[in-house]
Amino acid sequence: MLDHTAIFGLQFLLSLIVYALIAKWYVAPWLAGKPVDQALVPLIFPYAFRHMGLLILVPGMRLAVFISALALVLFGAPSGGRAEGSPEKGRKIATTHCARCHVVGDFNPTGGIGSTPSFQLLVRRDDYLERFQTFFERRPHPVFVRVPGVPKWTNLPPYAAEFEVTLESIKDIIAFVRTLKPNE
Repeated sequence: MLDHTAIFGLQFLLSLIVYALIAKWYVAPWLAGKPVDQALVPLIFPYAFRHMGLLILVPGMRLAVFISALALVLFGAPSGGRAEGSPEKGRKIATTHCARCHVVGDFNPTGGIGSTPSFQLLVRRDDYLERFQTFFERRPHPVFVRVPGVPKWTNLPPYAAEFEVTLESIKDIIAFVRTLKPNE
């Protein structure tokens, strides 16, 4: 007859084996076809609730936990940062502003400045999403790209026509850039 510790150890070992097989057969193939920003959401999301049980024990927090759970049920889980913008709007922004320096898709195949990477080259990089999400922080963009609520990088006059980007317009640009991603 097995004692309680042995039974617990056996159950734990078998559950690890089952979880490993599920991860290998189902989770890994599903995640392999997704971009990193989209794949991490279902993996990280359960950890948002790790401390909810402890919060219920803190006086005055029961209402906050209830409201949080109710909001999650009513409004759904967060999107995880995936750009859900409009590729058409993103193309218009890119051809109007970005094409002054970059080659953008088939819009200006012989244009751009020789020292700037084309959009087609950028999307081949592993970190292309992060680069497009933060382009306004990367030199030389802070000189002429304005973000509402962010102070100007310098008081010197810009050497190119200024334009403003919002979170929505960045999502649009990323949606357009995704259409340039080669299927490999």
